[in-house]
Amino acid sequence: MKKPNYEDFIMKRAMDIFAEEGLKFFGIDKKVKISGPTELVVLDSKNMYMDYTFLMEDDSYIHFEFQTTNKGVEDLMRFRTYEALFKLSN
Repeated sequence: MKKPNYEDFIMKRAMDIFAEEGLKFFGIDKKVKISGPTELVVLDSKNMYMDYTFLMEDDSYIHFEFQTTNKGVEDLMRFRTYEALFKLSN
C-alpha cells in the first residue's frame, strides 16, 4: 500500500481554511466561489476470457480452465478472479 502524502493533506486543508490568503501568496488576486473536487477516479476496463463455464440444473456454475503452462499461484489467482467477477455479474 502506498504511503500517504501528509504534506499534500496539510496543504489541501490549509488552502481550504485560508483560501483567499493562500491565493494572494501565489500572486492571484481573485475571490474564491467554492472549492472544486481534488480526487479523480479512473476506471480501467478490460476483457477477461474464461475457458468454459456451465450453468447446472441446480443453478450452480462449474468453471473449467485448461492450461498449457504452469504459473502456479499466479494462475490460481487469475482463475479465482474470473469466478469472483463472474459471480458479481450474475
